[in-house]
Amino acid sequence: MSVIANWFEISSDRLWFKGQKEAWFTSAQTALEQNSESFAGIHAASSSPFVIVDESSGVPDKLYEVSMGATTDGEPFVIALGNPTRKDGWFYRAAFGSDRSRWIRFSVDSRESKFSNKQLLAEWIEDFGLDSDFVRVRILGEAPKASFRPSSVATS
Repeated sequence: MSVIANWFEISSDRLWFKGQKEAWFTSAQTALEQNSESFAGIHAASSSPFVIVDESSGVPDKLYEVSMGATTDGEPFVIALGNPTRKDGWFYRAAFGSDRSRWIRFSVDSRESKFSNKQLLAEWIEDFGLDSDFVRVRILGEAPKASFRPSSVATS
């Protein structure tokens, strides 16, 4: 639906600029710790490598370690997204901890989103408390005070 969609071609594992399949592309990788070395070797001084990680809190540090090697050339970009469910690991350090000053970061408070179910959020805040780890992680977009392991939550 993008206004520039006609600039690109896409396959099951790669997106490329039309007519530049080998020179201007991006390819998808699955984040499997046992296959972490698959992230190595994407260097090119004339490129702009980028790493986009979703559900970043659950990604093993080994994958970040290997993928950061790709950021040593060109003009790299790293985008890490997700709920901060852990109070340790690479994502926590980058977003909330000791490495926070090295990154542009922000949190999204679901109460401020025009798309969120405000009634459900209010119920969860009433049930769990505004300062609970559940609310901090799932509504406020903030790190838990202790590592947060989601449990089954009854929703109506």
